[in-house]
Amino acid sequence: MAGQRHQARQHAGQERRVRVSRERRGGSSPKGRSSVKAPVQNEKRARKSPRAEDAERREERKENLVALAIFFGILIVIGFLGTKGFGVFKGAEEARVDVQEPVVLARQLVNDDFFWGEANASVVVVEFCDVLSPYCKAFHEREFPRLKEEFIDSGVVRWVFRDFPLQELRPLAVEASSALECAREQGLFEQYLALLFAKQKEASSSRDAAVFFRLAREIDGMDGELFDECLSSRKLEREVLFDRSEGLRFGVQVVPFFFVHNETILGEASFAVFSDAINRAKDR
Repeated sequence: MAGQRHQARQHAGQERRVRVSRERRGGSSPKGRSSVKAPVQNEKRARKSPRAEDAERREERKENLVALAIFFGILIVIGFLGTKGFGVFKGAEEARVDVQEPVVLARQLVNDDFFWGEANASVVVVEFCDVLSPYCKAFHEREFPRLKEEFIDSGVVRWVFRDFPLQELRPLAVEASSALECAREQGLFEQYLALLFAKQKEASSSRDAAVFFRLAREIDGMDGELFDECLSSRKLEREVLFDRSEGLRFGVQVVPFFFVHNETILGEASFAVFSDAINRAKDR
């Protein structure tokens, strides 16, 4: 009896060794996991329809395009940060703030436009502005008063204002600039400009030019009938569009945009940026 049990245990051990040996040689496992199912899966892949294969290829192309877009985006950011200037992205009207060499001197852009300061000042700054732009408004409210006190009122800078209406963004941009020029004819340029900035939300959201006639009535000393005739006749629209076309010719693409002697400043720049540029211009 004991001998029979011993033989049975030997026989079972031999069977286990045989199974292990078969598995190591690549034979089927007790449950048949890898060597049986893998060929079946390969057969399923081989049987994919042309439509499924096309879908897979389209998905792969999409993933490749996304990867390329991310890669080139990183390159652009790295390249931009490595340039001379620096950027502040705040919207379609302001791409960046930097200082670079232009193709024109500020004095070449002086026409018969409105200006602050002395006509014979040693430094000329030319500003291109859309009076309905929130970025132009922010500049005139935050930085311009100090610049005026420091450099314009002291006789150092002649600050020239030129129109650059962005009618692509606001339907009444040209009319707003024309209204400002009509106010200038009555010697009320600064008053109307300040009012346009103060009521900018109302003016920029309107689709009716009547808003500019109403604003004119709020200014002391404004001849309403004369203003109405000027704006209705559109007689100053050509001058506004000439300013814009000349700005485009010399590289103006965003507002506010400034020429300071032989440098340009783009966007809502700080007092320090202007101060440095003006002081460099004084030394030339």
